[in-house]
Amino acid sequence: MRTFEFVLPDNRRAITGAIMIPVLLFITILSGKMMDIPINWLLGVGITEFLVLAVILIKWMWRKERLVFYPDYLESALYGKIPYKNMIEIESPWYLLYPGFTLRLIGKRSCHWVISHPRPSKPLSNTQDEVDAFNHFKEILKKNMDDSHSKISAK
Repeated sequence: MRTFEFVLPDNRRAITGAIMIPVLLFITILSGKMMDIPINWLLGVGITEFLVLAVILIKWMWRKERLVFYPDYLESALYGKIPYKNMIEIESPWYLLYPGFTLRLIGKRSCHWVISHPRPSKPLSNTQDEVDAFNHFKEILKKNMDDSHSKISAK
């Protein structure tokens, strides 16, 4: 049993948050104008709300992933139990800006794992050790998937 843990940026959460922050600010300003609150107060509340929401978004968009390899399946904190026999292929699309891959599953399902490049100037990036562990996870997944497929084809 082999275990890997990562902190992964979630683009869907980032996009959702980037859309929701202006919507919530608009609702705050609109409701403040309807209640006839002075513009100075609205500006102060709006700036405070923006800063709080930005901090919440930054913390919310990073997801913890724990992956455990078992003899017959992979268990993921984000995707649940994934049997090796249901795995079709590992794809690394050329358009990904960060190290990552897509695991294609039977039934047109897929699992995505993307990790950020290590950047010393940005505190919200993965470390080099995390990137190395991520690459090792990908290699072990490929090996286990190939072993499972060879057992199935040998039967």
